[in-house]
Amino acid sequence: MEKPLVAADNVGVREVVEDGVNGFLVRPQKAQDLSEAILKLAENPGLRQRFGQAGRQKVLQQFSDEIVISKTMAIYKKILG
Repeated sequence: MEKPLVAADNVGVREVVEDGVNGFLVRPQKAQDLSEAILKLAENPGLRQRFGQAGRQKVLQQFSDEIVISKTMAIYKKILG
């Protein structure tokens, strides 16, 4: 969908959001950080577009249906022997 991301910097989120590449990671429970990141994106269409495109590429390269299914099946096979 090529949308920029703003998310709390937590475990798991860092796998998807690369701060300054496809979005912004903000400190958890810091509303000021969140509002500042959203405002940066609201004021900069070029940044929104760049982050959105980078995010789409990341998803296609690392989180496509085929990749996720393949990794899930590999885990099942490992568990089941």
